[in-house]
Amino acid sequence: MTRSVFSHGVWLALVLLLVGCAGTASQAVTSPSASTAASPPSPNVSTPVPSPTSTITTPTPAPTTASTPAFTDTPTTVPTNTLAAVTPTAPLATPTATVVPPTPTSAVKLTVNQIAATAVAESIGEQCVAAPPKPAKGFIGDPVRGKMLYSQRGCINCHGEQAQGNVGPKLAGTTLTFEAVIHQLREPRGVMQRYLPKDQSDADECDVYIYVKNLKS
Repeated sequence: MTRSVFSHGVWLALVLLLVGCAGTASQAVTSPSASTAASPPSPNVSTPVPSPTSTITTPTPAPTTASTPAFTDTPTTVPTNTLAAVTPTAPLATPTATVVPPTPTSAVKLTVNQIAATAVAESIGEQCVAAPPKPAKGFIGDPVRGKMLYSQRGCINCHGEQAQGNVGPKLAGTTLTFEAVIHQLREPRGVMQRYLPKDQSDADECDVYIYVKNLKS
């Protein structure tokens, strides 16, 4: 019994508590403006100041404008070439050519026949006359000197003292040309001795030729 009464009392208290709380809440919801007006603002409450936000501004590069050269109508002055006076200089010395003597080479030794043939070829066109003018190619014979050479060179032994002929043919008053005589002298026919230019030159033979030609046959 006692336990039942206690239970009822507890439930009753809970009901009353719930009813009282509901009334208070209803009153608070019904008149909010009055409650707000009645309560003065607290002097200690400070309104928070918003912190300044640090904004990083990236500088925008200014557009690059290519500078265009300004063209003007001002005529360009062309520099005038000024010719400087040329100072005369001393003439250059003319180089002296140094003559180098040729190096002696061993000459090819010719045979007797080659020497004789060369002498005959060089005598072609030569003339031998007894008096001036001297021919363009040839000689003026001296009969006095020719007589001496006729004896000294041994001609007298084969052709006789007066060139009348002996072992060799007659030469006095000859009608042979000077070229023919030179040819026989260099390349003799028969038993005649050979005379090369070193033995008897063409000028020497011209003297002998004039001497025997002037002899009476």
